[in-house]
Amino acid sequence: MSIEDQIATLKKMRFLDNEDYNIELIEDVLNEIAQNADNNSIIALCDIFHDDIDEPAIVGDLIETIFHIAERNGLEEGLYELTQAIAYMKPQAKNCLKRIFKSILNSEDLINPYISVLKKVVPSKKEEVMNILKEISIKQPVQYLDKINFIFKQIN
Repeated sequence: MSIEDQIATLKKMRFLDNEDYNIELIEDVLNEIAQNADNNSIIALCDIFHDDIDEPAIVGDLIETIFHIAERNGLEEGLYELTQAIAYMKPQAKNCLKRIFKSILNSEDLINPYISVLKKVVPSKKEEVMNILKEISIKQPVQYLDKINFIFKQIN
């Protein structure tokens, strides 16, 4: 099955709304994608995210898959694709999007490459990311404010 077909399958299964769909099957498909996909698949993977996915493990596994693909195929390029995918995630996956950004903020290995990406994106995309980061810093200042202020200083 092609990567595109696997992604289409995941999109159908993401809500676990059929008795034939289960987390183990989703994990198997994600593992295969993680090993075989390149950064060009990241935008399509982001289209799977939805805030109505009841099983948090699915969202977490999908985030891990995207980061694994990026690490295997060029981290900055993968993070750039992830940033471009924001348009595919709003408004139906705003909470998932915040979870992705929190993952970046919580990883020392991702913050500096992501700052490099933000320096390269168009101003409107940078502003979109900055607005999401501001929302995170307002809701969880103790955890994220210093890291977000650091990012803002680096990109402005």
